[in-house]
Amino acid sequence: MNGSTSGTRVGRRTWRSARVIGAIVAIAVVPATSDAQQIDYNSSVTASRGTFVFSEATTSWAFDQGLTVHASRWRFGASVPLIFQNSSALTYIGGIPLPTGGPGAAAVRGRTTGTTVPMRGRRDTLAAPGSALVESPGAMSLEVGDPVVHAAWNVALADRSRVRMGVKALAKIPVADPSSGVGTGEFDSGVGVDVSVITARAFFYADATHWWLGDMPDLPLGDLTTVAMGLGRSLDGRGRVSALATITAATALVDNLDPPVALGLSLGIAVAERRYVTLSGAAGLTESAPDWAVSVGWRVSLTRSP
Repeated sequence: MNGSTSGTRVGRRTWRSARVIGAIVAIAVVPATSDAQQIDYNSSVTASRGTFVFSEATTSWAFDQGLTVHASRWRFGASVPLIFQNSSALTYIGGIPLPTGGPGAAAVRGRTTGTTVPMRGRRDTLAAPGSALVESPGAMSLEVGDPVVHAAWNVALADRSRVRMGVKALAKIPVADPSSGVGTGEFDSGVGVDVSVITARAFFYADATHWWLGDMPDLPLGDLTTVAMGLGRSLDGRGRVSALATITAATALVDNLDPPVALGLSLGIAVAERRYVTLSGAAGLTESAPDWAVSVGWRVSLTRSP
C-alpha cells in the first residue's frame, strides 16, 4: 500500500468516525432534554485465558465501567475498560480480545496460516512498533483501554413490546498506547442492529455490529463484523432468575487468522428492585477466541422518572 492510498484510507476512516461521533452527540441531546430519564450504572469483570495463535497462554482481566441514559426510545452511553493482562499480545477491538501481537504485530502479519507464533520478546524490547517478536507472558500490567460511546434508538415492532428492534451507532476513541497492545491507536466507528423476542417464559435475542477499523502500525486490519445470538428461559416463572445460552462470532481480523467463535452460558438474577447481576462463562471454538472466559456483571438503575 503506497503512502497516498494509505493516507486516503486513513482520511476516510477519520471522517467516518467524526460523522459517527457527531451523530452520537446529536442524539444525546434527546435524552438530555427529555423529562423521562433513567440512568443505569453498568459494570463487569471478565477473566479469560488462551493461547490463541501463540506459543504461550495470555491471562487477561477486563474491568468495564459505564453509564447509560434511557429516555423514551432513545439510549445513550459511554464505557471505559481497564485491562489487566500479562502480555501485550492481545488487543481489545469491539469489546473482543483479539490476537494481534500488539507491538509485535509484524510477527502475526507474517504468520503462515495454521502455524504458532513464538512468544520470546521482552516488554523493554517492544517499545517501538516494528518488532517481529511477541511479548512473552510475564508480570500483570494494568492499562486503560479505549472508551466507547454509543447511541441507540429502540423500536417496538409488536403489541405489548414483546418484539423489539434497536439500531445503534458506536465510536471507539483512541486513548490506550498502542505499545501496550490494548488498543490500536486509531479511531474506530460502527453501526449495528439488535432484535429481541420475549414470551411468557422464554426470550431470544440477536445482535449484529459492523466496525470500520483503523490499521495498527504494523498490521493492516480488515473491517470487523460481530454477531451474537442467545436463547434464554425464565427459571422461576417471574423473570427474576433466567438462564441464557449464547453463541458469538466475528469475521476474521486479518487473512491468516480464523474468525473468533465462542459458546457461552449465563445466569441473570434480579437481586433487588432495579439491581441485576449476571454470571457468565464461555468457551472458545477457534484459534482467535480465548480458551475460556468467565465474567460477573451488574447493573444498577441510579434514577428513573416517577
